Amino acid sequence: MIRIVLCLALLTLFWCPAGFGQVNTEKMRLQQTDQGVAGSAGIFFDLDRGNSDVTQIKISGDIVYRSGRSTLLWFNDGSWLFQEDDDLVNKGFTHLRHNYRFRPWLTGEVFGQAQYDRSQDLKRRYLGGAGVRVVPFRRGAGFVAIGLTPMYEYEKLTSGGESRTFRVSSYVSASIRRKDRFSLSSTTYVQPAADRIADIRILNESQLAVAISSFLSLTTTLSYRYDSEPPAAVKEYDLSLSQGLQVSF
Repeated sequence: MIRIVLCLALLTLFWCPAGFGQVNTEKMRLQQTDQGVAGSAGIFFDLDRGNSDVTQIKISGDIVYRSGRSTLLWFNDGSWLFQEDDDLVNKGFTHLRHNYRFRPWLTGEVFGQAQYDRSQDLKRRYLGGAGVRVVPFRRGAGFVAIGLTPMYEYEKLTSGGESRTFRVSSYVSASIRRKDRFSLSSTTYVQPAADRIADIRILNESQLAVAISSFLSLTTTLSYRYDSEPPAAVKEYDLSLSQGLQVSF
């Protein structure tokens, strides 16, 4: 089973275009099972007609497979926003990560990502890295985790130009889950360039998922992204609030 999931993930990783911005991969850990496969899929649709003609679609699909000390996580997300005949927002990503648990509190991580984001002037972004994840606190269904995962990234702008950067990526994550009731998580990523700390990116994402049934949840997600050196004509920050339905299995 793990070979099939790994092959599908690698095909998607190298086929999908890429782009700008951090991606929160911590929220998927809430759905890990002791062994086997777990996952979720979500869809958000908004249609406005009259004074404004706006159509927005957002889809996501995540899979986690755990076997012994190894865990494979695969994340996918896409968003499209149309106003009349204009394509205002077009972005998506795929992220593949493998974890190996050395101790209950210590995990090694290797990952790769492909992403694109038209609103950030980024035609493609590829990155890969490795590091460690430490869990200094765990009690019941709640935990705090700290990660240090240096990575190498390649970016190409839609307007032209490209860059290659080595970043020291780190994160702090906290979450709590009450089975069949709700889950609450918050993660902050800090990613300065290794050779120039003034070139820094920050992402905070907090999510509340309230169970409607054993497999269906209503989710509310608040995200804030900051880039100290964005492309020309792109703002330094993005703030978004979204709600949707999530199916878990």
